Amino acid sequence: GANANKVIIPSGQTLDVSAGSVELPAGVGGKLLNVYQDLYEAPTNTTTSSTSFIASNLSITLTPTSASSKFLMMTSMTMGSGGEAAVATFYKDSTNLGNGTLGFGGHGYTGGRGNVSISYLDSPNTTTSITYAVYWKSRGGSTVEFPPWGEHQTLIIMEIAG
Repeated sequence: GANANKVIIPSGQTLDVSAGSVELPAGVGGKLLNVYQDLYEAPTNTTTSSTSFIASNLSITLTPTSASSKFLMMTSMTMGSGGEAAVATFYKDSTNLGNGTLGFGGHGYTGGRGNVSISYLDSPNTTTSITYAVYWKSRGGSTVEFPPWGEHQTLIIMEIAG
């Protein structure tokens, strides 16, 4: 009939699409599809003087709903430094998504701890499994710590329709 291209759902009813998926019309993106979280509380201090990025304890493996999905990654963590900056970045599988030297930022205060929050929007263009992770390092080779003992570290990823 007149509404052949519409599904009309009566007030108070729901539409269950668990057996399949629903395609959004062209130009209708930006809807939140999934939210993922990894939370880590450090049982001890972890230190490094490595100037190469190393994996932290924050990672999420997910499978995109669609090849056009975008992923907004956000992390909040505490990092400490002695004589040089501690820097962090996001990795997608084995690829550094940030700057090879500075990542996405870090804690540059020497001799103390500081909160670091970084975010990045990725468009992976795939429907195969992806692992996103937080990596960290010492910028100049002095000892840095991440995460300090007892501190909560968080990685949140939001899948957004493209």
